[in-house]
Amino acid sequence: MVEITNRARGPRLIWEKDERGNPRQRILQVGETADVQLHNPDDPILKVWKDQGQIVFGEAAAGDDGEEGAGSQDAELDKLSDDELRAYLTERGVQVGNWGRRRLLAEAERAKAGQG
Repeated sequence: MVEITNRARGPRLIWEKDERGNPRQRILQVGETADVQLHNPDDPILKVWKDQGQIVFGEAAAGDDGEEGAGSQDAELDKLSDDELRAYLTERGVQVGNWGRRRLLAEAERAKAGQG
């Protein structure tokens, strides 16, 4: 079993094993976290989603992988949630992509330094 959190802007379809070990579809809604037994943990689509920050695996969902637990040099920015960081960047004219926390913090620091 692995914990997966959907951080994408839309639902994500994953394949998990049912109680007999057969593959079945599971839809993770936006922000949903679920413990699943993946049918194919090496699925290249999952890897792409993970690399893009659209889904987070295991301990990372709780903030222990250096991505979600990523800190910035600015304590004020560290206190903001991902959604608040997106709003902060949008207010400053930054077109925000589907970024993970580390990138959000880096871009927020850059935007703050640029206005300073």
